[in-house]
Amino acid sequence: MMTLTAFSRGLTRVALATLIVTSTVTTERASAQYLEQGGMIAIEIEDSSPNGWSTPSSPTGFSGEGFFRWDGPNYFNNPGNAILTYQILASSAGNYDVKLRNRHDDPNATEENDTWVRMNNGPWIKMFSNNPNTPGNWNWESRFELPGPQYTNANFDINVGLNTLQFSARSHGFMMDRIHLFLPGTAGGTSLNTPLSPRVIGTNYCTPAATNSRGEWARLRAEGFEDVADNNLSLRASRLPFNTVGMVIASQNQGSTPGAGGGQGTLCLSGSVLRMASTVFSNGSNGAVDIPVDLTSFPPPYNGAVLAGQTWNFQVWYRDGNPQPTSNFTSATSVTFE
Repeated sequence: MMTLTAFSRGLTRVALATLIVTSTVTTERASAQYLEQGGMIAIEIEDSSPNGWSTPSSPTGFSGEGFFRWDGPNYFNNPGNAILTYQILASSAGNYDVKLRNRHDDPNATEENDTWVRMNNGPWIKMFSNNPNTPGNWNWESRFELPGPQYTNANFDINVGLNTLQFSARSHGFMMDRIHLFLPGTAGGTSLNTPLSPRVIGTNYCTPAATNSRGEWARLRAEGFEDVADNNLSLRASRLPFNTVGMVIASQNQGSTPGAGGGQGTLCLSGSVLRMASTVFSNGSNGAVDIPVDLTSFPPPYNGAVLAGQTWNFQVWYRDGNPQPTSNFTSATSVTFE
C-alpha cells in the first residue's frame, strides 16, 4: 500500500502538466451559502448586492461594514421589488425564530417600519417593528402580519439542505442591518457578539473526480471567509471511502495530471504543490471530514502566510482500493482571498 509519506515524495517526481480542459472537467461557482451551525444562522445584510437599496454610512450603530435602507417608493401591496437573496445550507431542520436588526426613524412607530420577507419561495409576509420605543434606535423587534390580520412572532420552517431567504422592499425609510435565524433556546439570538455564519466559498473544479472504491466520486468544498485576517478556512471532503486517510495539497496553479503518483484519479494542481502535513486525517466510519487549514503558515516551498489577493487551489489525496491498494483524489476548489 502506498503510504502517505511515499505519496508525498512521489508528488515531487510527477511531471505536472498545464490545465487540460475536457468535457468531464468542469467548474462550478459556489453561491453565497450560509452554513447553519448549532441551530444558528447569522448574516450581515450588506453581504448581498444592494439591488436598489441605499447603503448610507449614517445613522451609526450598525454592525459589520454597513446596512441597507429603502429610499424608494412604498410597496404596501406589491411585494417582489428590489429583492435581496440569502441562501442557507442547514443540517438541522426545524422551526427557526427570525430576528431582524432594524431601524425606523419616523416618530410614529407604525411608519417606515416594515419589509416583505419569504422563505423557499413561499408567500411574501409583512415583517414589522412597531414597539413605541423602537423609533430612532437599532432594535431586534421582529413580528409577522399574517392574513386576518394576525400578528405573530416571526419564524420560518427550515429544511435540511439548501434554503432561500428573501427580502423585498416595502416601506420607504426602513433600515436593515443583520438577520439571525435560530432554533428556540439557542443562545445569542439578539446579540451582536454572535459569530457570523461561515459560507461556502470558492470555485469548484475538476468535477466529477474519479470514482472511488465506494462507487462515488469524492467532492471537496471550501467553507469559511475569504478575508485572510479571519484565518477561517475549512475544507469539507465528502463521499470518501470509509476508514481512509488523506491530506490536503495546495498550489497557486491549476493543472490536470491523470494517474499522478501512480494512483487513480487526476491531480488538478500544478507548479509548486504544497503537501499540507498538518491536515493529515483519518475519517474512520464517516464518509465526510472537515479539515481546518491554517492560513498563517503554509509549508515549504511557499513557507509563509497567505496574502490578500492570492488565489489558492486545494485538493485532497486519500488512500483507496481498486481493488488493490492505491490512491485517489477529490475534486478541487479554488479560493481567492481578500
